[in-house]
Amino acid sequence: MDNSLAPNPWEKKPEISPEAKPELAKEEVPVVEATKSTELSKGFPSSKIETVKRPEYLVSEKDLTEKKIESALDKKQKLKKKITKIIFILAPFVLVLLVITVVAMVMGWDKGIIKSSVTGYVYDSKSLPIKSASVSIADKKAVTDDKGKYALTGLDYGTNHVMVKAEDYEDLSAEVVLSRGDNTDRNFSLQFISYSYIQGKLLFNETSIDPADFKLMIGNLELSVDTNGEFKSGKLEVGTSKLVLSSSKYKDVNFDVNLVAGKNIAPDITLTPAKDVEISVVNMLGGGKVVDASLKFQTLNVKTDTDGKYLLQDFIAEGSLDLKLEKAGFLSKTVSLTNVADKLTVELTPTGRIFFISNRDGMDNLYSSNYDGTDEKKLTDGKGTVRDPQIAANGDIYFYSSRESEPADNGYEKLFYVPINGGTINKVGLVNGPSSMYPEVASQYVFPTAGKIVKYSYTAYDYAGQAPDNLSNKLTISIKNLIGNANEKVLVDENQKVSDTVRISNISQIVLSQDAKKIAYNYNYCDNSNCSTKLFIQNTDGSDKKEIQSINRADGYLNDISGFTLNTKYLVYSMNSYKDSSESIYSYNVSSGKTNKFSGTNFSSWEGKLGNDESYSYYRATRDSKSDVYRINLENGTVEKLTNTGIITNFMPYNKDVLLTEVTKENSSKMQIQAIGNLNAKDVPINTTFTMWPSSILYGY
Repeated sequence: MDNSLAPNPWEKKPEISPEAKPELAKEEVPVVEATKSTELSKGFPSSKIETVKRPEYLVSEKDLTEKKIESALDKKQKLKKKITKIIFILAPFVLVLLVITVVAMVMGWDKGIIKSSVTGYVYDSKSLPIKSASVSIADKKAVTDDKGKYALTGLDYGTNHVMVKAEDYEDLSAEVVLSRGDNTDRNFSLQFISYSYIQGKLLFNETSIDPADFKLMIGNLELSVDTNGEFKSGKLEVGTSKLVLSSSKYKDVNFDVNLVAGKNIAPDITLTPAKDVEISVVNMLGGGKVVDASLKFQTLNVKTDTDGKYLLQDFIAEGSLDLKLEKAGFLSKTVSLTNVADKLTVELTPTGRIFFISNRDGMDNLYSSNYDGTDEKKLTDGKGTVRDPQIAANGDIYFYSSRESEPADNGYEKLFYVPINGGTINKVGLVNGPSSMYPEVASQYVFPTAGKIVKYSYTAYDYAGQAPDNLSNKLTISIKNLIGNANEKVLVDENQKVSDTVRISNISQIVLSQDAKKIAYNYNYCDNSNCSTKLFIQNTDGSDKKEIQSINRADGYLNDISGFTLNTKYLVYSMNSYKDSSESIYSYNVSSGKTNKFSGTNFSSWEGKLGNDESYSYYRATRDSKSDVYRINLENGTVEKLTNTGIITNFMPYNKDVLLTEVTKENSSKMQIQAIGNLNAKDVPINTTFTMWPSSILYGY
C-alpha cells in the first residue's frame, strides 16, 4: 500500500484562538489517512503494525477543530491581503476626495448640501417676550409664539440678512452669521416705537367702493384706502390731529383724534351717499357773476365768493329743498334743489321796473313789471288812450290821454299822472296838441325829469305861404314849472312875418336839458319858396340864443333832435342830406360850440335816442336788410352794435347798463331785455300785444 501522499499528523499546529473555534465547527469533516501509533498499538503485537486508512467517522473532534481553525486563518489572511490591496488602490482617490471636501467647505460650496437652522427669542426692551413678531432670514419667515420663540430651518450658513418686525415696535434689520447645523439662542430685542399711526375702516352699503371718489386726510397726510374701505397711515406725530373725509359722492366727515404712540384705531366712518353742488349766481342781464349773494338753505346761511360761486357740500335730498338767494340790487329768488345736478346756475334779476303799453284788452293801457316779466301791474284803467309815458324825478308817471274828453277840448289830449306803483290817476290839465285841423297851433312839451312844461304856439301857413288875416302871426315859446307855482317865462316871442317875403313857421321839436338850464328848438325860415330849417340853443332864462345849424330844404332836412346828454355836455341831433342820400348824427359841444359830424351811421329816421349816460347816442339802423340797435361814442365816433336779432322795431336805452327792445316777426311782437355790451337778449315773458308805433313801450327806471 502506497502511503507517500498521506499528511504528516505531527505537524505542530498553531495555537488556535478560542474565537476561531466556532468557525471551525461549522466546517465539513474531511476523510483523512491515519497511521498506527504506540497508543493505537496497545494490546496489539508490534510486528503487526501497519498503515491503514482511517475512516472519516473515526477522526477526532480535536483534529476537526484544528483543521477548521487552520482553514479560517488561511481565509482571513487572504481577505486581509485583498483589503490591503484595495486600500492601496483607493487611497489616492480618497485623498483627492478629502481635499475636495475641505476646499468645498472653505469655499462654501456645500451650502446647497449642508443647511443651517436657527432658533431664538424676540424680546422687548424690558426683556418681555413679543408675540406674533415676524423673523425673516433670506426667503424664510417665522412668527414668534406666545413665549416669543421662533425657529427657522433650511437656511444657508454664513452671513445672512435678518429682518424682525412686530406691531408697535421699530423694525430691526441686521446681518447675522450662521454656522453649519443648529444655531441656538439667537435672540433679538425690539424697541417700542416713539411715533403714532392710525388705522380704521370705512363702512358702506355698496359691494365695493372706488377710492377715487373721496379723499381721506389725517392732518396733512393723505391716507390710502383700499376697495374694502380699510386704511392705515404711516408715521404720525403723537398728539391731537384732525381726520377729514371729503368727497363729491358722500357726506364729508371730520373729527379730532388723540394720537398716542403706537397703533390708534379710528372709529368706523360710515359713507353716507351725498353730493357737492356747485352753485353759480349770475346776473340775468349779461350773465355777469354776482358776488356776495346770500344763500339760505335749511340751516345754511352763506355768501357767494369772488367768482359768484358757492360749493354746497354734502347735499342730501331730505327735508326742505328750497334754496333762497338774496342780494342788494337784485330781486330775491327761491329755487328748488329737487333732482339738482352737480352744477346749478341761478340767474338773479336786477331790481327795477319797465313800463310798456299794451292793447291786450282792446284799449291801450300802461303796465309795469320786473325786468324778468314777473310782478306785472296794470297802472291805468282803459278809460282813454295812453301815449308817451315819462317818469318824473318823484316817481310819478306822466302820460297823455283822451280820457275825460270834453267837447270843448276839440279832440286834444290831456296830461295825467299816476304813481309809479299804480293808484289814483290825476289830471294835470288840457294839452293842446298840433293838428292839421287848426291853423293856429298851441301845444306843450312835458319834461317830468326836469320838472318843467314848455309851451309853444305859432300860426300855421297854407302851402302858398298865406295865413288867415285874423291870426296873430306870432311864434312864442315859454317855460313853467310842472308842479306848483307856474312862474311862466317867455323865451321866444317873434313875428312870424318878418317881411312880405320872409316868414317863420312850424316849430317841430323842442328839447330841454335835465337840469332845465338849456333849451333847443328848431323852426322853418322861408324867403318866398326858399326855405331853411334852423336849429337854436339858448339858456332857459332867455339869454345866449345861438343858431347852431341851418340846412336848406333843397339840400336836406333836420331829421330829429335827440336831446341833451345827461351832463348837458352835448346836444345831439341828426340830419338827412339829399346830395348823397345819407343820414348823419351830429353832436354840438355846449361849452366849446364845436360841432362834430358822424357820417355813415345810416340810422333809421326818427330813431336817435339818448340814454342815462354822458357820451353815447343810440340809434336803430337797417343794414343788409337787418334792423338792429347801435350806439356811437360822441367823444371819438366809434360805433358799437348792441343787438343781433335783426328784427328790432323799437328800442329804449334804459340806463347805462340795460337796453329794452321790441322785436317783431310775422306780425307778432315781443319785448326783450339785455345788458348793454352783451348781445345775448332775454325775452320778457309778458302777456302783451304791442302797438306798432314808437311810443308803445320801453320806459323804465
